[in-house]
Amino acid sequence: MKNIKMVLFDIDKTLVFGENAIQFYRQYSEILEKTLARLLQVDTITSKKIADEHRAAFDGRGELAFRTHHLDFGQWHDALTQLSPSQFLTPLPNTQALLQELKSKKYIVGAITDGPRPLVEKILGATKIDSTIFDFIIGWERGKQMPKYGSTKIFTQICMERGIPPQETVMIGDSLSSDILPAIAAGLHAIYINPNQVVEQKKYRSITNITQLSSLL
Repeated sequence: MKNIKMVLFDIDKTLVFGENAIQFYRQYSEILEKTLARLLQVDTITSKKIADEHRAAFDGRGELAFRTHHLDFGQWHDALTQLSPSQFLTPLPNTQALLQELKSKKYIVGAITDGPRPLVEKILGATKIDSTIFDFIIGWERGKQMPKYGSTKIFTQICMERGIPPQETVMIGDSLSSDILPAIAAGLHAIYINPNQVVEQKKYRSITNITQLSSLL
């Protein structure tokens, strides 16, 4: 992968990973199901079934049940911001070292996530990832659409604003539907984080976690 000038990271399950992260991100599923149950006025067994149907259909994105049922996404945003990452997450020195290495090599480094922006700050604080090392961080702002949302628009916009051609940019993330395929459609390179196995694809590279990233860049 040559001539890369800008590296974009997803945060959840990409920059932040490991056993503690697995425990933390389980809270996403539980809160999603509780929020759906409250808004739809159903029990949690029913809301879990609804969420699981959407996870199966949309690459794990159970929150799209809010769109299907015409619910206020702001309720999901607010529920997530109440999470306390410090109860689960611990410092990730290897992640911090990787980001420092990329900056020392003069890459533009950005983070883009569909997670609420206030929660992003909590996650980075809990893992001791220095937010100032990023050239920019894009998160979900309440009242606005999620930045990625399975669209190529945000990737095209970032490249235009930074003056970096898509073919000189790489997106790294754990979701095919919101990170990898839209980035490729916008002309970017992509690296898929798949903790279960490395799958060889012509369109994108695959690694199990970001500790393997240096060899690719």
